[in-house]
Amino acid sequence: MNPKINRLARENSPYLRQHSTNPVDWYPWSEEAFEQATRKNLPVFLSIGYSTCHWCHVRYRELARTTLSAFGGMLQRSPPAYSYMLTGLMLEAEATLVVIVTDSEKIGLKEMMGVVRKNNLLQTILLLKNPKSARDLARIAPYTFDMDVKEGRTTAYVCKGQSCAPPVNDPRELENLLF
Repeated sequence: MNPKINRLARENSPYLRQHSTNPVDWYPWSEEAFEQATRKNLPVFLSIGYSTCHWCHVRYRELARTTLSAFGGMLQRSPPAYSYMLTGLMLEAEATLVVIVTDSEKIGLKEMMGVVRKNNLLQTILLLKNPKSARDLARIAPYTFDMDVKEGRTTAYVCKGQSCAPPVNDPRELENLLF
């Protein structure tokens, strides 16, 4: 394994993969992790995610400060450069992911899609999972496999950053999640 890339690079989860270049010898939840800990007589430290990760929580903030220090003077001297920098940052920002799951295009789909369309959401990735697309979608986006219709109505899953909100099947609840 490349010393600069840890074993999370092989994971299906986008959250885990994004930590594959962190300077930590991460293991995903697996038999391999427990076998290694047992073999080396080491304790297992279980991370509950973003809020406990020093690299994510502190180092990225330090990196942002360094970047602003490096470019701040140029932005003051040439204000038009500011819009270019913001455009670049926007392209690098984490998008909101909305997965709309439906069994039938007749029960709630139009209303849920309407919420997304009327708000013209930038940086939003929208996926539609229906019986026809479910198999292909699960192949290219494995995290959608367990996303199902709830209570027999079209259901939306909204994910921001590293977490997803509980699924909703009311258009007003979807709108609240998006803002």
